[in-house]
Amino acid sequence: MAASDVSRAGSGNATGTLPALPRATNVVRAAAAAALLGGHVQGMFATVPSAVAYIKDGRLKALVVTSEKREAALPAIPSAAEAGLPGLIVSTWNGVLAPAGTPRAIVVKLNAEIAKAAHMPEMVERYAAQAAEVYTTTPEQFATIVRNDFAKWSKVVKDIGLRGN
Repeated sequence: MAASDVSRAGSGNATGTLPALPRATNVVRAAAAAALLGGHVQGMFATVPSAVAYIKDGRLKALVVTSEKREAALPAIPSAAEAGLPGLIVSTWNGVLAPAGTPRAIVVKLNAEIAKAAHMPEMVERYAAQAAEVYTTTPEQFATIVRNDFAKWSKVVKDIGLRGN
């Protein structure tokens, strides 16, 4: 396994104008893991929750995690920076988006209620059981995360000349 990243359950409704997201084909992680387990490919990037069982039972070997620090679910696996790859930070997140023009009071209320629910002990336990962590933000912080990730990955796509089909 080439790397694994942190899965974050993010809360926060992005507000303001976000770039139009292109339609993309999703790579099915189960198929990628099957190809790796079957010896058809030599490595892959995977989320910690999707790979942790394979790592713990010895079917996959994690080389690094691409989060800023080691993952609680895989404490023996170094971060990319520790392994000599500073700047290789790739994390996944989940978030809630509201339509443009949603009144600020509604966005704030939704954000507060989602964050409250996400931090309930039973939810934190559920996420932890899946090797995921709860991480909530303000609507503004979440909008910044979305914008920054869009800019980062748009540059990568452009730099390597990737084209959609």
